[in-house]
Amino acid sequence: MFTLFLMLIPKGGFHMANLVGDSNDPNVAAVSGVHTAGAGAVIGQSDNGRGVIGISKAGQGVWGTSDSSTGVVGVSKTGWGTSGESETGYGVAGISTSGAGVRGTSQSGRGTEGVSTNSEGVVGFSTNSTGVSGEADGAGNGVQGTSKSGVGVYGKGGRLAGLFDGNVEVTGDLKVHGVPLGPEQIQQLGQQVTGFQQQVTSLHQLVNNLQSQLAMLQSKQAKDEEDTTVAVATLAARITSVGG
Repeated sequence: MFTLFLMLIPKGGFHMANLVGDSNDPNVAAVSGVHTAGAGAVIGQSDNGRGVIGISKAGQGVWGTSDSSTGVVGVSKTGWGTSGESETGYGVAGISTSGAGVRGTSQSGRGTEGVSTNSEGVVGFSTNSTGVSGEADGAGNGVQGTSKSGVGVYGKGGRLAGLFDGNVEVTGDLKVHGVPLGPEQIQQLGQQVTGFQQQVTSLHQLVNNLQSQLAMLQSKQAKDEEDTTVAVATLAARITSVGG
């Protein structure tokens, strides 16, 4: 069943839309517009209100599909191009089988921005890969965290809270197990390590000297034992000759 109503707007206002479509067949659209020359098949225009309104109790209010281009496009000069609102669900949801579920692109502003008053601004979940990933092709920061009064970047993991593959530079204080390590403390630790290294070198030299002295003493002891043996033998020979 498909019914189409056309009404003219009376001077005193209107109570029904100019165009009304009614269909009880799920395979037949209540209102259908077809354009074969590349322009808009259905256009909704309003000076101050909504140009197009889609309402559904259990399905999608507005549905857009395309074989090779964008399913739904929203364009605005100063406001939001596309807006999604929900009381308990997702305001905007993007789903993709192999590509990005949601993509934001900007020439000079933020590509994607998440704002929340009492919860997380942006959350990323992944079952087997990275929850949130940041990359920069140029000299910018891959991931940057900034906070006015809290922690700029917070990491908590089952194995490691953070893993750095490369050099690490710290411009402020570094706390390790609750012990503050600032630039002065790090410099003092470096001086202490240098002092320890010098002491170890001195100990090595002392050990070498002691080993040399021990070798000399052992050599002298061996010679003394040899001389003693010769002296005893000589004395025995003299005693024998005197007695004979």
